Amino acid sequence: MAETLDTLIRLSRWTVDEKRRALAALLAQEEELLERRRRLEEEMVAERQAARDDPEGAGTAFAAYAQRHRERLTALDRAIVAVRARLREAHEQLAEAFRRRKTYEIAQDMRRQREREEAERRDRAALDEIALNQHRRRGKAQKGIAKAPRKG
Repeated sequence: MAETLDTLIRLSRWTVDEKRRALAALLAQEEELLERRRRLEEEMVAERQAARDDPEGAGTAFAAYAQRHRERLTALDRAIVAVRARLREAHEQLAEAFRRRKTYEIAQDMRRQREREEAERRDRAALDEIALNQHRRRGKAQKGIAKAPRKG
């Protein structure tokens, strides 16, 4: 049974590591989406300024740009919401994998503790038996000395 727990612990450690990697990938994806959103906002500020500076040239195309900007922003926001939902799920899966691993490790620690206690109990019993035998021998030896005939 101990081998089974060792195998389960190894497997659960691997699972936890995989869940961590998946979570890290999602975090990187979220960060990349947020960065794209930030750049899109900066681009809008620059386009607004260009439209103000040249109302006849860039200003006439600004309405179309603003519409496309809103669409891109909406798409990015949807993607961010989706990634965050996947992040929550990944956090939950990681927590569950960690709890499962911890349960196996605690069970293994408890089993090892019981085995140590059982070994200590057997050792104490063996030492008690040795001490009892020595006590009996001394008692017999003492009686043998007491019964020995006196010379003289």
